[in-house]
Amino acid sequence: MLRTGKQVWEAQAKRSALGIRQEELEFHIQRYTVLITQSAILTGFSFESIVHLEVPEGTDWRVSAWFFGSISLANMCSVYVVVVGSCLVVLGNQLALLGQDGDSLERAVTHLRKRRFSLFFMGFISLFSMISGGMALAWIKMGVGKRTPQPRTHAHARTHRPTARSGAHRALVHFARSQ
Repeated sequence: MLRTGKQVWEAQAKRSALGIRQEELEFHIQRYTVLITQSAILTGFSFESIVHLEVPEGTDWRVSAWFFGSISLANMCSVYVVVVGSCLVVLGNQLALLGQDGDSLERAVTHLRKRRFSLFFMGFISLFSMISGGMALAWIKMGVGKRTPQPRTHAHARTHRPTARSGAHRALVHFARSQ
């Protein structure tokens, strides 16, 4: 009688542990699915930006390189998240459902847990790269990154003659002459 009670208790404990593992598997799958969806959208936006932006003439090459570098990094990281995350979701479900051993659900959860940091890290890199590319795009579109030659005036052409006057006095004299 005691032996039967112990076996029933062990079976219930094992069933509840499997239920917890199943919920954990669904939790990781749901998180990965949300991340994959967001990364797929970022992939589309970044690819569209790379293909269709025509950099205006006279834009500083550094601002242009900043834009294309940031958007390219966002695209690469997003594609990585989509591909690796999709494989993890599919193979994690497959391992959990079709595994031959009794610990297949445990192994599936362990594999998903091991790879979550690298997957979410790449997702965050993608997002921050997209934000950086957006800042560069704003600079390009507003014309801030354009090189404009500074006009040479008579005041700039003069040679500087050191005097004993204070810096504040020289600044006032320069301001008065420029008016």
